[in-house]
Formats: sequence, C-alpha cells, structure tokens
Amino acid sequence: MLRFFILSSHYRGPINYSLELLEQADAALGRIYTALRDLPAVAPEAGAHTARFLDRMDDDFNTPEALGCCRPSPRSELGARCGR
Repeated sequence: MLRFFILSSHYRGPINYSLELLEQADAALGRIYTALRDLPAVAPEAGAHTARFLDRMDDDFNTPEALGCCRPSPRSELGARCGR
C-alpha cells in the first residue's frame, strides 16, 4: 500500500503525507485488488488502456496519471471479461 501511495505522486513533486491520504491509497488499491481477485490468468493484450498508460509513463514518468488510467477500468473492462 505504501508503494502505491508513493507512486500516486509525481517524482518531482512533494509527497503530501497524511493519514487520510494513506487511507485513500489503501482504499484505491483495495478496489483494484478486488476487481482482479477472481479473474483467470490470461496473457495480457495491448489495448487502449495499455497505450494510455504507456503514454503517461513516457511523459516524464508521470506515475499519478498512469495509475489514473488503471483506476476507472477495473470494474468495466475486467468485469466484462469475467462475465459480470
């Protein structure tokens, strides 16, 4: 959870450390783990989310924006893969 919290801030910017922000990072990471929990192991496919993620990482190693590409998708895309 601490790694996720640190990656949520840009490497050139300050890290705003507080208990509330740690709890938010824990909740966000928990949502991602919950969405991934029951998925079968399959080979990854490069799609639109992967392209956006890589684009953000290529843009000055912008981890907050790259992680943002992962946050809205777990339920919609991953849920569709599971038939939910």
